[in-house]
Amino acid sequence: MKIVLTGAPGSGKTSLIEALADRGEQIVPESAIEVITALVEEMGLQEQDDWRRGDPLAFQERIYRHQTELEAVLDPKRRTFLDRGTLDGLAYLKMFDTFAPEHFKAQLKAHHYDVVVLV
Repeated sequence: MKIVLTGAPGSGKTSLIEALADRGEQIVPESAIEVITALVEEMGLQEQDDWRRGDPLAFQERIYRHQTELEAVLDPKRRTFLDRGTLDGLAYLKMFDTFAPEHFKAQLKAHHYDVVVLV
C-alpha cells in the first residue's frame, strides 16, 4: 500500500515521514529535494535555480523520473509512506503557469497511489 502525504511547504510532511521512518515504516523522501541537491552539485546554487525557473517542465520531469526510480525498488509487501507523490508536479507546473503536455499528464494518470493525505 502506497500512502502519499502532500500539502503546502512547511506543513509538516517531512517531519511526519521522518517519524514514520524512525518507527520502521518504509518511506520515500521528497524527490524534489534530492533532485535539487543533485542539481546544485552539477550546476551550482544560482545556476540550478535559474534552470529550474527557466524550464519548470524539465525540472518536474526530472523529479518524476527520480520519484518513479525510488518507488521501483520498494518492497511491495510493505506499507509505504511517501513525502509527496508524482501528481505534485502538475500542481507546481500550474503554479508557474507552465503548460503540461499530454505525455506528462499520461505518465501521471498511469501512476497510482492507494491513499493520498493532505497535511
